[in-house]
Amino acid sequence: MIVGLALAHAALTPMQAQASATEPTHLGAYVRTIEGLARPVAVAFPPADGDSEVHGLHVAVQGALRGEFASPPGVVVVDAAPPSPEDGGADVPVAATIGVGVLERPTGVAVDGSGGVWVTDDLQHALWYFPAGGGAARRIAERGSAGGELVLPADVDVARDPATGNDLVLVADAGNARAQLLDVGATAWASIGVGVVDEPTSASFAPAPDGTLLVAIADGARHRVEVFALDGTHVGGFGDWGGFPSLLSTPTGLASADGNVFVADSENHRIQAFRVDPEDRRVGRLAYRFGVHAIRPGDGAGSLHYPSDVAVAADASVLALTEPLDDRVQLFVRAPGAEPEEDPLRASIGPPAAHFGPPVAASGIYLATVSPESHRVQIHDLRLDEPVRISEAYVYGDRLGMMRGPSAVWLGADGRELLTLDRGNRRLSRAVLDVRPDEPLAQDPELAQHTDAVDLRALTGEPAFVPGAVARIRREEGDLVAVTDRGSERIAFLDDDLQLVRFVACSGHGGDPLPGIGVRGIDGIAATDRGTLLVVDGAGGRVLEVDAEGRALASFGDELSTPSGIAAAGARVWVTDRLRDRVEIYDRADDGTYAHVRGFGGRGLGRAEFHGPRGVAILADGRVVVLDHGNHRGQIFDREGNFVGGFGSRLYTAELR
Repeated sequence: MIVGLALAHAALTPMQAQASATEPTHLGAYVRTIEGLARPVAVAFPPADGDSEVHGLHVAVQGALRGEFASPPGVVVVDAAPPSPEDGGADVPVAATIGVGVLERPTGVAVDGSGGVWVTDDLQHALWYFPAGGGAARRIAERGSAGGELVLPADVDVARDPATGNDLVLVADAGNARAQLLDVGATAWASIGVGVVDEPTSASFAPAPDGTLLVAIADGARHRVEVFALDGTHVGGFGDWGGFPSLLSTPTGLASADGNVFVADSENHRIQAFRVDPEDRRVGRLAYRFGVHAIRPGDGAGSLHYPSDVAVAADASVLALTEPLDDRVQLFVRAPGAEPEEDPLRASIGPPAAHFGPPVAASGIYLATVSPESHRVQIHDLRLDEPVRISEAYVYGDRLGMMRGPSAVWLGADGRELLTLDRGNRRLSRAVLDVRPDEPLAQDPELAQHTDAVDLRALTGEPAFVPGAVARIRREEGDLVAVTDRGSERIAFLDDDLQLVRFVACSGHGGDPLPGIGVRGIDGIAATDRGTLLVVDGAGGRVLEVDAEGRALASFGDELSTPSGIAAAGARVWVTDRLRDRVEIYDRADDGTYAHVRGFGGRGLGRAEFHGPRGVAILADGRVVVLDHGNHRGQIFDREGNFVGGFGSRLYTAELR
């Protein structure tokens, strides 16, 4: 049972309350926040003709299984009815919990007309069905790339086919670059969007003006929403990458109401509503948008921070969105006017500063970070007390020298070789940096020369290779480049020519045909100076040391809850824990075992305080850089965890000094 749900209440203004039924209204007036949820990632309301309460909001939470933050993954049901002025700050009761003990990392949730709950789980590569009334759970889909099989499913939606009356289930099959449609009555699967979408992050049914059903698929790699007929015919799409109105930056959630498709525009920290009509040349036209970037961690009341999903109640009176980084759900209701009024004070602040993260790498005189909003790798010079950004590598696109979602970086020992994983294009790219340590620090837009790249999907012949992390292992018998595949939980070892040497299976799933070392979700890797690899088991809350043949040598990390980034220097290892907002330090003994030395950190804006720390890197002088992802900054520490300095935006973060 998840506890600690608290309610932040705001009553409707008199102007909102007096809006007549005939006056144009929009969904976008903030009313409350449900807090205390452990990484809520998806939301769903029951349908209008269902047996469940219309405002029984189903929230998929990924939870945490270790330490003081222990909270199981599953689906919690809460009352999301618009509040009355009399209900004050009362707690929101949890009406039910679903899937505890079955689900491991839920990613999407939907409720059908009978009250049954459908949930996708990307750690299990599964679609689950939980009947109403507590019947036995049924696993509907297994891992694979055939029809009715899934890899890293990201979302699910249900609707009733107006032509046949059958229930239809729609799954965003992210790893296989498609959506899949299940006709429950006919038990038939069909693929939608093959060759059109590259990274489906969400899939939703959308009523067309003529009463038929459309399928909308959010594409996180191409920053678009593509629209299809039920038979799979591509109708068109809307959006493109950018921050201006109608443009998108990693759309991650979809919902329909009032003839609009609401899009969780995650990296723009807002919700946009598009009027969708297949007869319209543009298919989707922007109706309105709402939400602004939170200035400080925990800011709410309509300020957003990476919204991941959106849902609208069956009576279209309430809109809910999830923010996993801040462990909360925010609720919005109707307000008069065709669109929200823009706050002139917030409009004058300007766009949010780009986040760092999640990865970071350091070598020689350079530090490399990723800017997820700009699809660039930023190069910083390390010769001053704080890193100074002097160049950027890559631009948005799909050709050599371009990225569609850089997800990991590695810098060579002399700071010359830059390896970058590209999630959207599913490839590994290599560049050479022009290192000039004897010249004064200066901006150099041509610092990086792009040399080659490898399509990771070609390594297996499958579309399901989803790159996660990268590192180079130094060995006397020849260096190896290690690339993790989130789709199969394997590590691909490549030679200097980026040719495949071998795969090492890491899966620890019961019943999984792949043997392995027991990792339940690779989140990060780091090479040691002994020619081995440290692998972060994100779901298992631990770190394993393995050799290049995949043999497990050690396991440690009892203090970890949700480990993410890792770095090693000599016998010392640093691991970030993004749920506990901490960094843990370990030392390796002569017998090969690892002992916890100390840790530092906590939630906040001060020195050695974090908001979802991700990447960590070791500088040549022994200092440690931690990417404080949620606070838009990096922090620098000595080897023992004592604060040294910080760098990054000053607009959306407090001064560290």
